[in-house]
Order: sequence, then C-alpha cells, then structure tokens
Amino acid sequence: MPIALNTDDGIEISSVDAYMREISKLNEQKKDPNAQLFFRGQAVDYWDIKPSIFRDNMLSVEHHLMSEPLRQIPNEFVNLGDSFEIMEKYQHYGMCTRLLDVTTNPLVALYFACKHYGEEEYINPESKDREKMCPQGIVYFKEENMPLKYNDLDVKIISRLASYDLNDNCTLKQIVQQLREDGIISSEQAKRWSDEKGVLEFIHICQGVCTVLPVMNNDRLIRQSGAFLLPGKFNVTNEGEKLQEAIVTKAESNLREEFDKTFFYINDDNKQNIRIELEHCNISEANLFPELEYQLKYIRKHNEHQRRSVSYFERFQKVIREQKEGIQGDVEYNKDIVKEVLEALQLDSSITHEIVTIFNVNQEVDWIKRDSVTSRIKILICKKLVKNHYSKEEAEKISSSIIKMVIEKHTAR
Repeated sequence: MPIALNTDDGIEISSVDAYMREISKLNEQKKDPNAQLFFRGQAVDYWDIKPSIFRDNMLSVEHHLMSEPLRQIPNEFVNLGDSFEIMEKYQHYGMCTRLLDVTTNPLVALYFACKHYGEEEYINPESKDREKMCPQGIVYFKEENMPLKYNDLDVKIISRLASYDLNDNCTLKQIVQQLREDGIISSEQAKRWSDEKGVLEFIHICQGVCTVLPVMNNDRLIRQSGAFLLPGKFNVTNEGEKLQEAIVTKAESNLREEFDKTFFYINDDNKQNIRIELEHCNISEANLFPELEYQLKYIRKHNEHQRRSVSYFERFQKVIREQKEGIQGDVEYNKDIVKEVLEALQLDSSITHEIVTIFNVNQEVDWIKRDSVTSRIKILICKKLVKNHYSKEEAEKISSSIIKMVIEKHTAR
C-alpha cells in the first residue's frame, strides 16, 4: 500500500502559467549556464523511476530480448548501427529495455504527469490511517552539462553489456576481452583496463548512468523532444585478490537519485484543467503521438461530448406499402376476408384451406429477397394451384383475382 507523498521538497503546480514561471527560475539558477535541463513526468506519485527492464525480473532475460528480434526479424534492423540504436527502436515499439524516457521540453513532462489515475488507498505517514485519494502527478528534472551522443564510448559499452548474458559468473577481464572482440573498444583500451588502476575506470562506466541525446529517427521522438537515461548499474563483486577477476552481474535500481531533490507535483483535481491548457500550447495526445492509433483515439475522445442517447434496436414489424397493387396502408390480411373471397370463387375446400394458411404465415416482408407481402402471397397461391392441376395461365388469373378481391374488401373496412 503506497504512502502519501512527502511534499517537503515539492513545488505544487496548479496551472501551466505557474509551472512555466518555475521553469524560468530553474534556468536562471542553473549551476552551469550552458547546462541543459531534462524532465520526466509520471502520473503516479509513488512510482519508482525505473526503466521497464528493471521491473519483474526481466533483467535475467535481457540478453534474449536484445538478440531474438535480430534473429527473427532481421530486416527491421538492417540500417541500424550499434546496440544503442537497436535498443532505441525496441523502446519505440514497446519492448522493455534499460532506456528511460526523458524530455528537454518541460511541457511534455507536465502532460505525462497530468494523466488521471484511478483512486488508491494510501497510508498517512503521520497518523498511519488509510486514506482514499487519486495519485498526484510528478515532474522530475535534472541538470546535465555534458549529455552524450549515441556513438560515445560509454553509451556503446553499456548498450553492448545489455546484450551479454551475465548470469554465469562473468569476470571484468572476460567482459573487457569480449568488448574488444566485438569492436566496441580498441586493443589499446583493453590493455589499459587490464591493470588494477585502469579497471576502476571501466567499473565507473559500468555503474554509471548516461544522459543520451538519441538519433531522432521517428516522429514521436521529435515531437516529444525525447532523450534517454541509459543506466549501467551493474554490480561488481570482488572476492579474490585480483580486481580483474571480480564478477559482474546485472542489477536493477531506482533512478530517483539521478534527478534533483526538488520536484513538481500536481494534485489530481488540477490535472484535467492543466491538460486543457496544454492543448492550447499544442501539447496533446494527437501532437505527441503521431501514429494512427493515437490519432484515432484522440479524435474519438474529442467527439465524445457530442454524444446523445440512441434507441435500442427493434425489428421492423410493419410491411412496405405496395403502390402498384393499389394498397393504401399496412397489409395485414383478415382471415375472415380471405375465406369470404375464396368461397365466392367456389374453389375446392382443400385448396381454400391451403390458401388461407398461405395468407396466415406470410404477413411480413421478406427483407432478404426484398419481396412485398402481396407479391409473395400471389406467387405462393399460383404455385399451389398449379400443383393442384390448374394450368399456369389459370393459376395466375385466379391468384390475381384473389389478391385483388382481398385488397378491395380489406381497404373497404
């Protein structure tokens, strides 16, 4: 059960205007005037800051997730360079990776923080009472004076390590050798990291977190001003005399410490109004997610206010009026009228009974064949008469007379 957010280091945001004033202050107070600010918005205050691969023990199969798409659908990755670019594409299509999305646009982060989340039961840290409330949104930020590019050495190393199976006691020495064989590092670099002093530099890379400016190879990244945190966070366990023999394993971590202690928070009551304000700044689902599925979802959502109640389906019961037969009104033949007409024509009693049955069971329009009641009954009577040894001409003449007389008596009443 989550604990209610401690807002001692938080700044409450109730509008876009108030938020942008705070962002201006951040820019004015930067330690390095040339540094860049990176933001991350999360809709729920108690969520850890973790890339998807750090959840649900997925790290144990990370090497499979990195390699299987390349084996099964290689054509999707032919134009991509190193492991980071491949990982970036995985991230775009929903594969869990060690990339954590951040943005250089503070409004984009605010948009994600303002997503409504259902009511939760919290524990009040002071009273220990349980309280029901909707989670607050959070915007975290960090200052970075030297963001890396996708082809920088640290990024290449961590990205390649992600594809290695480190479940079987791999040593630092073995990993450095593998990186050299894979062409990630040079022979000179591998040699430098083979002694006690140099290997500490390699460990620092393995346990660090890179802020990476990615290859802007899709519209979503461009529209969201996207960037990534790429965490190493590999454990290094030294139990022997030589540091090069230390065991390297994959480990999960909460990346909260990568961001500033101060944060922005948004109460649920203000989320909807802020999202409306963000739309006026061209920050919306349709703008941030250019893919068709999100465009259609956005259109649907923004037409919901025009909804009105609709009736429940009922099968049509009335028949179509047949103008060419001279029918003025709905055709529902009275059984007594039919008998009266048939008696006047002095037809055989067995035929009379069968024709009355035809009228009784054929009172509705056949919507499949698009025939009217009258036309169908006329055809069925004709067939019945022919079956009872009337000629086709006689049958058509008698059936037409029957229909005509029934309609006349029906409309006269």
